[in-house]
Amino acid sequence: MRNFPTITMTFMALCSVAFANVAITEFQSNSEGEDSGREWIEVFNYGAVAIDLTGWTLADEDSDVFNIPAGTIIAPGGYLVFVTPGSGPDMTPAQAKAVFEAEWLGGTPDNRVIGMTAFANGNSSDELRLIDDNSNVVWNLAYTNDENDNATWLTVDDFSLTNWGSKIGPFIDRSGDDLGTPGLLGYEANISPVDGPLDPADDPLAWESEFEAVKNATFLSSIQLPIDFYDNVDNGSWGSPLAGIYTPEPATLAFVTLGGLALVRRR
Repeated sequence: MRNFPTITMTFMALCSVAFANVAITEFQSNSEGEDSGREWIEVFNYGAVAIDLTGWTLADEDSDVFNIPAGTIIAPGGYLVFVTPGSGPDMTPAQAKAVFEAEWLGGTPDNRVIGMTAFANGNSSDELRLIDDNSNVVWNLAYTNDENDNATWLTVDDFSLTNWGSKIGPFIDRSGDDLGTPGLLGYEANISPVDGPLDPADDPLAWESEFEAVKNATFLSSIQLPIDFYDNVDNGSWGSPLAGIYTPEPATLAFVTLGGLALVRRR
């Protein structure tokens, strides 16, 4: 019995690592017109337990780093969206959150939407890295020279590949094969249904954002942004934030010979 605390602590540490199953499943990097408050990163917990993201960060491979607020929990099978305020930043986290909710959620507040401090997704080239509280890169991707006004989504949901490129390459290709690998269709840009029939690269749940909502003078005044802030925005974007098609991995409980309890995940 004297070894029980050690066994317990070791087991808890192993569980913490085993269930860091969070993916970057969608992002917007180049909204038409003014970007601030209109670009975002969606993450999905594909594991079977909730994960506390305290101490985690979103970053690129240069100077952009966002510390996820302490106490942020992502439920199993749950989503979070982080909204960028521009590199200035050009607005507060609360304003960025409100702009996203106006454009994508009909103005309905949602606690799964989190406004970021100074952070910007590069329009044509950048990296997105999700890093845990032990400095492990849980998920990363890199894109270059294939900008698109619509959101980019992860077309696969087995989550077996967590490294989707780096600043020096290879990269995802939002209109074709990723990482220079023929047949690897991973991240793809959304399209409008009017552009043609859906194929495996098209998100069946995508809808067009309500860009007129963020141009509304009453709305902008209510969140203390200039009423002409989005005057150069003339089109919405296609995407499916907080509404993906992904399936969490199942988990089973098993007893181990020492009489402890282990959580075993299956792919």
